[in-house]
Amino acid sequence: MKVKKFIAQSMPEAMQSIRKEMGPDAVILQSKEILDGGFLGFFKQRKIEVIAGLDPNPIRRNERTPKQMKQPLKVDKITKQKTVSNMNQLEESPTSQEVLKEIREMKQYMQVVGLQGKSLFMDHFQTIYKHLLNQEVEAEQAFRLVAAAVEKADGKAESLTFDQTVTAVKTEILHQLSDIPFQGLSYTKKIVRFVGPTGVGKTTTIAKIAAKAQLTDGKKVALITMDTYRIAAVEQLKTYAKILNIPLEVVYASTDFNKALEKFSAYDFILVDTAGRNFRDAQYMDEVKELTELPFEMETYLVLSLSAKQQDLQAINRQFEDVPIYGFIFTKLDETRQFGSMLSLAFDRQIGISYVTAGQDVPEDIDVFSAEQLCGLLLEDVADE
Repeated sequence: MKVKKFIAQSMPEAMQSIRKEMGPDAVILQSKEILDGGFLGFFKQRKIEVIAGLDPNPIRRNERTPKQMKQPLKVDKITKQKTVSNMNQLEESPTSQEVLKEIREMKQYMQVVGLQGKSLFMDHFQTIYKHLLNQEVEAEQAFRLVAAAVEKADGKAESLTFDQTVTAVKTEILHQLSDIPFQGLSYTKKIVRFVGPTGVGKTTTIAKIAAKAQLTDGKKVALITMDTYRIAAVEQLKTYAKILNIPLEVVYASTDFNKALEKFSAYDFILVDTAGRNFRDAQYMDEVKELTELPFEMETYLVLSLSAKQQDLQAINRQFEDVPIYGFIFTKLDETRQFGSMLSLAFDRQIGISYVTAGQDVPEDIDVFSAEQLCGLLLEDVADE
């Protein structure tokens, strides 16, 4: 595979350079915004850096199977698993062959929309594509979604009204999310634990879920906290437990955890609050994984804050990639207007969003979430510019 880096003032300019130098079969492997030029560190300009590749053995359109069409493209795996310097080794392993298939699918989408003109897509679709990027949807995912919507328009994309275009993209998002379950607590596991970095509102979220489980669903609920790293967190959960009249055990080691489980054996539902610490702390991650290895069936939720930077959310997700996560819980929905990270993480892990929270009131400020609600948040402010 031939791989080359392009730097341009804008994505359309980069695409024109890629088409001119590498031809219409080139595919985008990675793109990001950089600061370039300047004098003595000042007056740097924002530019687009694009890494493009050219497959010497392109797949033909009629070779794609329905199963291939349905699989979500995860071109970003390349940047996680391979550096540009060893891209020429891609064809040497079965995993690389899978990645090449995904690259070829991206190429097919690029053939649909073409690389001519100043935009990747015709006007209405380009507006929505830019909106998804502004919502912090990963670039490759935004491209894939819009390109698939264009392809399914079956040659009528240019004649669609703006509202019809929005509907087409929304339909495609829902289609690609259709195999990812969005649901709250399943109640199939007696033990449910919550993991996540410090400061995301994990303890308050647990109190909200405990209250709903007890008051709305009629479950007999008990609480266990392992967050002895922060005294304030223990006291906060003790206060909630007292208000809700729910028993709470504070544990300091796995042996204490076993005793707490035995004590609560008659309860329907045991919620476990794990330590909230810096997710880059290796000791913390070891403790999370150690609890996973205990001989108990449990459901695990990763709690994240929507007020965090998109790059930080991706880094946290990677840190927890070896932990079996049942669903995401996003807090602080009311503190942001960018929701694309929820979509990107759902696609990356193929894991649904179970709950969102917006506010501190217990138990009111928490809701089960759906793919339809996610689409509504992503597209509610899109406008025909």
